[in-house]
Amino acid sequence: QEFEWMIPIDEQEGSHMIQSHAGRDPSSLGLTGVLIVEPKGSKYLDPWNSKPMESGWEAMIVNDEERDFREFVLVYHEVGDESFRPLNRHGEMIPQRDPMTDAYRPSARALNMRSEPFGINNLAQQEKRFHFEDESLAYSSYTFGDAPTTIPRSYLGDPAKFRLVHGGGEVFHSHHPHGGTIRWTRSPQSINNLTNLTQAAYDGPVKYPVVRTTSDRVDVKVIGPSETVDLETECGSGLCQR
Repeated sequence: QEFEWMIPIDEQEGSHMIQSHAGRDPSSLGLTGVLIVEPKGSKYLDPWNSKPMESGWEAMIVNDEERDFREFVLVYHEVGDESFRPLNRHGEMIPQRDPMTDAYRPSARALNMRSEPFGINNLAQQEKRFHFEDESLAYSSYTFGDAPTTIPRSYLGDPAKFRLVHGGGEVFHSHHPHGGTIRWTRSPQSINNLTNLTQAAYDGPVKYPVVRTTSDRVDVKVIGPSETVDLETECGSGLCQR
């Protein structure tokens, strides 16, 4: 079945969640989607080979009339409801409590249908192989390889937009990249001139960002079920502190 959605020319770009309203169970088990409205005339290119693409969580948005940017769609969600028991690759039930980190329901919180229990996988492997746990390297791709969850990639100074979507129905999620200076404006529409924050990144890394702005700059965003949020990081990829 095909659906056609007419988008007014003056409608702002952004993300829109698609879900079933027949009940929460289908959404809890992953029956959700996201429709992204891009600036008029945009082309969507695969970041790995620069070829046109129709769908995907990461893309390069190219437009002859607008500024180009990288786009990352991150869908926060749960794996089933609170009574659902996920299975590991061996078909075994994952424990309700992580024995290493004491986290509740490991692997039950996910990004884009992907999840990796931190304590069960990484710290447990350190304990098993080296007989100690080193949290300083537990987050490192050098130690364990890249995580299976989404990893937004771009070059230094590349303008980037994050489309946050809450595809679950149980709990709130916090988007916090842990970069220290990975920030965005809380109310971007309240700032008339974002040249030194975002737009300047289109011409390369920002060396002298503004210090004070009308809107606060924050590094965490909490989203609830069915909410969508669009963020544009200040100074582009790599941010202001390099």
